[in-house]
Amino acid sequence: METREKPAFEQALDILLSGTTPRVWSFIASIFGDLARDPGDELSAHLINQMTALIGIKPEATRVALHRLRKENWIDLRKSGRNSFYSLTAKGLLQSQAASRRIYGSDTHYDQNWHLVLTEKAKAKGPWDDPANGYITLGQTSFLGHGDAPKDCGDHFVISGEISAVPNWVKNKLLNSERDKNLQILTQQFRALQKVTQTKNQFGPLQIAILRSLLVHCWRRAILRYSDVPYWFFPEGWAGTHCRDAFDNTLLNLQKPSLSALDALTSDRKTETLQD
Repeated sequence: METREKPAFEQALDILLSGTTPRVWSFIASIFGDLARDPGDELSAHLINQMTALIGIKPEATRVALHRLRKENWIDLRKSGRNSFYSLTAKGLLQSQAASRRIYGSDTHYDQNWHLVLTEKAKAKGPWDDPANGYITLGQTSFLGHGDAPKDCGDHFVISGEISAVPNWVKNKLLNSERDKNLQILTQQFRALQKVTQTKNQFGPLQIAILRSLLVHCWRRAILRYSDVPYWFFPEGWAGTHCRDAFDNTLLNLQKPSLSALDALTSDRKTETLQD
């Protein structure tokens, strides 16, 4: 009996999902971060429900996730008749723009402004305790950060300036075997997705929006777990470099649809199927 090959959209979903669905609130955050991260951008509740439903997420789970993001002051809700529209709050915009720099950016945004904090006591508390601040722990009393040093450094010794060399022992501190293995797996997935998506005009706007959001979601969750430093801080051949290239190349095949094109789907109450 002849077996029909799956449509390209189903193949792409299989590659990105690997049989599981992402955390709903986190995926919705990725949707906004890719499609609507500028001031004034809005996504309708109908569009969000379409995007989550087509990857197997139930409407109830989507509603709970949207409620959670509103409660955390990450998105706002605007009502217009029977329609609901969501947009990023000031907090959401700030965090999305900061993450976008690392998700879509390159090494060009790094300057040579660094600071080293030396503490008298081991494991002293400070801004280096928050992963979001991007500090590199060099030892129990030394922490390297990018940018200007905190204004209130307490009784800590602070050195500011440029970095002339990064030795291997520092580079190795940035590695994590589990995270690095995940990057290697993602690289293979992204390369497979690149092949599936290389044919032009085979996906509609909604399908492209879903695939882009999933692609960004996978890469975001992987790269943001590493310190915010230039790639030359990592050992040669680091898995993140290959994964970045695979991500960038695949994203080129999925040009972001305009919000107006997606709005048309909402206003017409059209739902794309899994068929090409």
